[in-house]
Amino acid sequence: MGQSISIPETASFDRARSRAERERLLRVAAAACLLLRELDGDTFETFESAELLAHCLGGLPEETVREAMALCSVM
Repeated sequence: MGQSISIPETASFDRARSRAERERLLRVAAAACLLLRELDGDTFETFESAELLAHCLGGLPEETVREAMALCSVM
């Protein structure tokens, strides 16, 4: 017979996975901010995807962006 995982163990695993996923997403957000910072105005306007990315990042709470940048040691 296979072992079953209890609800508390599953919830703990889900929280750990959520924290790890959040950290990865924060790193992606920070990398995107750095990329946008490096683009010049002409290049930025050329790529619709860069504009979309800037819009998405602009919609994040400022605290989230600060946390993402701190995670990547960039301010």
